[in-house]
Amino acid sequence: MQRISIPYKNSQISCLVFGEGRDILVAFHGFGDRAALFLKLEPSLGKKYKIYAIDLPYHGHTVWKEDKFNEKVFLSTVNVIRKIENVELITLLGYSFGCKIVQRIFLRQSKRTKHLILLAPDGFYNRFIFEITMIPKPIRYAMRWILNRPIWFVKILEFFYRLGVINRFIFQFTKRHLNNIQRRARLFAYWISMDDFDLRKPFFIKKANSRDARIDYFCGTSDDVVSISKVREFTSNIKNTYVHELDTDHNIIGDALNESLSLCIYDSWSVM
Repeated sequence: MQRISIPYKNSQISCLVFGEGRDILVAFHGFGDRAALFLKLEPSLGKKYKIYAIDLPYHGHTVWKEDKFNEKVFLSTVNVIRKIENVELITLLGYSFGCKIVQRIFLRQSKRTKHLILLAPDGFYNRFIFEITMIPKPIRYAMRWILNRPIWFVKILEFFYRLGVINRFIFQFTKRHLNNIQRRARLFAYWISMDDFDLRKPFFIKKANSRDARIDYFCGTSDDVVSISKVREFTSNIKNTYVHELDTDHNIIGDALNESLSLCIYDSWSVM
């Protein structure tokens, strides 16, 4: 295992590199996580892949000095990895918000993508009243004032939680990320940057059906964030796509996932 940094403008994108395989896999974690989370998947992925796990902006060892971020950051990072390894085709893996990144990269570089592995994929909401991306940006900027007064904001969240408007996962998640200045700044930065990672479902379906890349979705049956029915509805229109259900919640990365991934990787290996 080693750690490298990839420059982007004034910033440094940190990558954790591990695995002994010949194929290249680039992994993107979710909000509030870090690249080291993917070390848990080395038993299932490490023999087939050399893995580049990315620390996202405002996370882990990445040094981020830009105002916001968009898909160009990750397209640039992936292209640098291709040059380092002197390869064209790679596999992309995302967890939670990282799935949005992976799917956006695929839209731009579908011909250069061999396999998509999507874990607890963000972007398939049906249990909340709205997504943050539906709030106009001027209002989101105005919300900075509220975020800097977390006691008020948490009281509002608690009121909606008691009404059943938001679930326990969202309530606890937001409280946790408002408890210090650095986390509040990170949360706001993601609220502002999320527009650039919209799934654009019809375009994604069309692009996926025009390519031969295999796509595997892994979802927890008790996930409060991701709706398996919505994932299945979406993927029913995409060829060479598989949905795997695990008896877990949104924190899907663990032993059960390793077992399911091992079977998936063996299956995909036999046909690629």
